[in-house]
Amino acid sequence: MATPYATQCPVQYPNKARPHHRFVAVEEAPLFPISICIVRCRRAKECVDICRALTARDCATYESLLAGALNSLAWHLAQIPGRKPEALTPAEESVNISRRLALEDPKSFSNDLAASLDTIAYSLNHCGRYGDALPPALEGLEFYRKATEGEAYEISDRQSSSLHKTYAESLVGLGRDDEASVSLKSAIIIYERLMSAEPEDASYSLDLEKCLQLLERLSGGSTTSK
Repeated sequence: MATPYATQCPVQYPNKARPHHRFVAVEEAPLFPISICIVRCRRAKECVDICRALTARDCATYESLLAGALNSLAWHLAQIPGRKPEALTPAEESVNISRRLALEDPKSFSNDLAASLDTIAYSLNHCGRYGDALPPALEGLEFYRKATEGEAYEISDRQSSSLHKTYAESLVGLGRDDEASVSLKSAIIIYERLMSAEPEDASYSLDLEKCLQLLERLSGGSTTSK
């Protein structure tokens, strides 16, 4: 999921001398206080409750909004120490709804499904389940590949950059540095394009910096995306 409100808490990566499968999702000092994450999580839960009630009355109109609300709730839960495993339930429900909607109308809902897949992969990463995070991240990236080949999918640069980043984090957790570097370079190229197109959005520069820092740690040197 692309970072909502530019509030993504950073992920700390170990030095290469330490085992890759441990501590990939250890918390650093967050960009925002945990209290803010908790407040936003509470608001996201309220939004889920409202959308669920509306969906019960008019599924066709509101089910996509419910999927988005569940996705947002999952993302915020993944930011809070001690509550990260709770993110998996709303994330999975969001994926299930979005997958059904995307099967019916891939052009309208493929980006929403990609966002939900990104969020569940992101949540699994933060639970230390890097191997389990790979399939949803790869599925989301497959939508991006098909979209670039002209098939009936629409995946935004914002979402595709986030998917490449999440996938790279999964690979780092599994010690697959070379593959992670390839995905990071793709994310960097897209973030640079987004920064040029939307320089007012600070979230892109933050995510770009995270990708560059991780790539530098993996490569031990240059972080060029060329």
